[in-house]
Amino acid sequence: MREYYPSHVMVEAARRKDEELTTASKLRQRPAAGWLRRGPSPLGLQLAGPIVDVSELRLRDAVSLRRSGREVEADHQRWLPVAMLRARRSSRFSEWDGNLSTLAEPSWLELQAAVSPTSLEHYAVCGFRYLCRSLLRLNTVEEPEERELMDPAARGSLIHEVLEAFFKDRQRAGRPALDESWTEDDLAFLIGLAERQLEESKRRGLAGLDIYSEHEMRTMRADLAAFLEADTAFRRRTGVVPADFEAAVPQVTIGGAVLRGFVDRIDKSPDGKIVWVIDYKTGSAKQFKDVTKEDDPFVGGTKLQLPTYVQAAQGAEEVHAAYWFITHKGEFSFVEYEPTPERQQHFERTVGAIVDGVRGGAFPAVPGKEDEFYGGFDNCTYCDFDRICSRRRDDELLEKLGDPDLARWARVAKVARQQEAP
Repeated sequence: MREYYPSHVMVEAARRKDEELTTASKLRQRPAAGWLRRGPSPLGLQLAGPIVDVSELRLRDAVSLRRSGREVEADHQRWLPVAMLRARRSSRFSEWDGNLSTLAEPSWLELQAAVSPTSLEHYAVCGFRYLCRSLLRLNTVEEPEERELMDPAARGSLIHEVLEAFFKDRQRAGRPALDESWTEDDLAFLIGLAERQLEESKRRGLAGLDIYSEHEMRTMRADLAAFLEADTAFRRRTGVVPADFEAAVPQVTIGGAVLRGFVDRIDKSPDGKIVWVIDYKTGSAKQFKDVTKEDDPFVGGTKLQLPTYVQAAQGAEEVHAAYWFITHKGEFSFVEYEPTPERQQHFERTVGAIVDGVRGGAFPAVPGKEDEFYGGFDNCTYCDFDRICSRRRDDELLEKLGDPDLARWARVAKVARQQEAP
């Protein structure tokens, strides 16, 4: 069991009784006697002695109601929270769990006129995240002055912007040539762009504390230097050069959804016959390894960007696509996705399953695997809506897996992994 220590306020109150009790450890070790009592549990203490605040009053009222054997009826002031808890702890996938299949106005569940592949990925990962972000349009309130470290998403955006500015500047000078190596002057220019962007982020309160932002810049310098070397090797290996940056993908209807997006970079051979579609990544490559698997190239429907972005290479004779991890954290991995007619059909079925799930109103909270080392769950680590999710989300989801209404969401992974016949 986890050990708890008395709060600072409690230590101060105890010190007035006994001057030797100067720390939480000393108070914790002192035998109960006289003015110091120890209850059987934190809950037991809240149910004994005088009431100290409103929350304690409500707790005692709830316990009293339970002990009396009376039921909480629909007209009771606590009916809704009780109904929510009962529904979430049942085996039924209810409206409290994200089941909107009985919504009076089903047109509300229609997708937007055009959607990004990232939003569809959100649904495949966690239906509740998609509901909050894409349908309810909920936004988090940023408090940058409270941030100690730079947010990974903000760091990724900064690097993307820096690389776009760098390549566009070099392109105006007709560079790089097919086999040309980047120079020390190129690296200095690139790092200068990064430093100016980081200073702007610091001014806006997005870079964390100064001591950490300085470390961030050192890490960024090392990443950018290694990336330029990797870029030279990539161009020599493939025979292509950077041609377009942040290029809009032609809108296309796939599986009942109109897809749109912007691809980080498109490289072409001098004759235009070979095209590489590249999506930069600044995090870990861990979750992308399965993209190379023949039977699961979309990783259960959670990796849909590249099959969407290849639409930007229409007309080329030979099309390649890759997630390029451009930092030491991602080990500069190059995870390739090879588009084929068979995979295109597979992609259409996967998107169709997502569209069916959304229109069917299935939006379960899906935490993923529990992280026993750091605590929490894999899908919740960087989720903006973690705080409004149930604390028992893992157990509750497990209880409801047999509900037919939940099958609409679960079907996405089955279709993506080709576990369901076309």
